[in-house]
Amino acid sequence: MNGRQKLTKHPKTKEGQQLRKISLRITNIHTPCGVTRWGNDLHQFFINNNSFLFEKSTCKEDEWFTHKRVRSYAMQLLRVYESGNLFRHVYETKFKLANTNNFMEVGINSPIRRLQRKHNGVRDQNQ
Repeated sequence: MNGRQKLTKHPKTKEGQQLRKISLRITNIHTPCGVTRWGNDLHQFFINNNSFLFEKSTCKEDEWFTHKRVRSYAMQLLRVYESGNLFRHVYETKFKLANTNNFMEVGINSPIRRLQRKHNGVRDQNQ
């Protein structure tokens, strides 16, 4: 989930700014109490901004959500939160799960990056 793609770094609407603040707090949550507080804030966001999220624009016979990117990201956050996958690292301490995937990036991609740095190019045998 990348909120910057949907909300941008500086959302123009106050609702988008609120949602961005809520989503930035995800990485700082490490306790079940924090998870509950964050979930309550997300639900409160939906209650306060329900009409904004479901506002539709029309043109002739076409109809679409006016604030589709903010709505899309809000619905995505709600879906993963309610499925229990967003804060799995807090509850499953048996496996010591990290809340980011940085260790995977280093472990998988570092040998490839090292090869790219050492690579001198391909020699053409026909020259």
